[in-house]
Amino acid sequence: MFRDPEVFTFIRREIVPLLKTYPQLKIWHAGCSTGEEVYSMAILLKEEGLYDRCQIYATDFNERVLEMAQSGIFPLEVVKDYTKNYIESGGKESFSDYYIAKYESIIMDQSLKKNIIFAQHNLVTDQVFGQMHLIICRNVMIYFNSELQERVI
Repeated sequence: MFRDPEVFTFIRREIVPLLKTYPQLKIWHAGCSTGEEVYSMAILLKEEGLYDRCQIYATDFNERVLEMAQSGIFPLEVVKDYTKNYIESGGKESFSDYYIAKYESIIMDQSLKKNIIFAQHNLVTDQVFGQMHLIICRNVMIYFNSELQERVI
């Protein structure tokens, strides 16, 4: 979570002020994989007072990873890195406020899921399903060649 903390710092500093000008928000995480970035964004939006007026769409073409994302369960061994990234990204609370540790896993706070819709979607072959205020596709674009990236954009 909060991979590349400088990206989330940029979002907090540059994008959040623009998002605050809208009464309702739609954010799409295209190619959300196992959901780390989706939960990172949910936490950021909650801390910035935007989560309650936001609908997050988390999509991926892979049903197995989408189920993992929806579960919000991650291995306990990653918490140290997630916490470090969270702090470096400008986190305002304690990262541990957003999960419970159980056995060898962490389970993301259920309140983070209330405004997230997880759905299967293929960014290459399926159509866009609505207007969005912010589209995040970092997890998927890195796997596309430049021609496919242009087509998706």
